[in-house]
Amino acid sequence: MKIDWLELWKGLWRGLVEEHGKPLGVERGVSTSLPLPSGYDRDLEEMSRRRSVCDYALSQQGKPYKLGVEVGAGEEAEFWDCSELVQEAYRQAGMTIPDGSFAQFDFCRPVKEPKLADLGFLWNDKWGRIGHVAIFIGGDMLVDAVGGSVGRVRLAHQSLIEESPRFRGWRRFPDFQWPLEDRA
Repeated sequence: MKIDWLELWKGLWRGLVEEHGKPLGVERGVSTSLPLPSGYDRDLEEMSRRRSVCDYALSQQGKPYKLGVEVGAGEEAEFWDCSELVQEAYRQAGMTIPDGSFAQFDFCRPVKEPKLADLGFLWNDKWGRIGHVAIFIGGDMLVDAVGGSVGRVRLAHQSLIEESPRFRGWRRFPDFQWPLEDRA
């Protein structure tokens, strides 16, 4: 039996019009999208990935800091630096982000206010080059790997970096939604 897809589509459309009197959405002058039969929900998937990034970063809290440490994919790290922590948190969520805070800054898109798993950046030298990155985990908190007297992966208040004179802004991973009202 051969299916005439065009006739099938026309029949479905006629059925919608007859059942509702008008095509869906016409009564309000807006378009209405029907859910895909696959059940895919972009918002739900994005939120799941964002949470996964944050959960992984939080699970590393307290681990020692080591500048320039390189962690291979899937390895259990003994030490972290800020960009490697970000890279691995995103990898654990099934996403790829470059290594190095400066490359991560260039890779991501600027936003006014952070959402889960958005990244905050600081510059670190007289030329203003990016040298530090932190992951926003919600509730005005972030996770980052810092050296100096702290020397570990820590949970901190977002004002710690936002109020720094070296703060360069918040950025969002390119696969995440970036509506106009969020753009910086």
